[in-house]
Amino acid sequence: MILVKTGPLINTSMEFNQEIKKEWPWKNEGWPARAKAIAETIPPEAKVLELGGGLCFLKTMRPELDYRSIDLKEWTSLTTVADFNKDEFPEMGLFDIIVCQGILEYIDLPFNFLNAIHKYGRRLLITYYFGKNNVSSRKNYLKIDELFVTLIKTEWKVVAIRRVSNEEIIFLCVKYDKSFLV
Repeated sequence: MILVKTGPLINTSMEFNQEIKKEWPWKNEGWPARAKAIAETIPPEAKVLELGGGLCFLKTMRPELDYRSIDLKEWTSLTTVADFNKDEFPEMGLFDIIVCQGILEYIDLPFNFLNAIHKYGRRLLITYYFGKNNVSSRKNYLKIDELFVTLIKTEWKVVAIRRVSNEEIIFLCVKYDKSFLV
């Protein structure tokens, strides 16, 4: 995969919002492994936007990344606050890679979300947890074929898959280039 750097570093340091960090309810042991698998996929020169970045594990693992996050709360100094379930998609510019790890499960309308995020870039690393969990804020339980259909209908083409666990998969997607379609 070849990516082009599209600008200077936005911010190289990150401060945690300690009050919000105390509210972190999930304590999922699988999150660092998932972030590590994603971090290994991203080239060092990439400009990355993580949607639902939370505590920004990805930036912690790869401090050299040109990185921003959008999330429901201001978890870190690198986080822009927005609610995707209220169609809030702030202008952030273009990024080499959009990362969505552990967020699609909490989106009311996955189709609308996947369609809207095209504005941020042409490459997407997205995870989905296909297992059952008892997190009350979870909005959907897609099956793998339903996720594939949703990705296709929102013009994301899956080009690679990596299994993180028996229940969680990372999908590398690219935006369809309509100029090649007849």
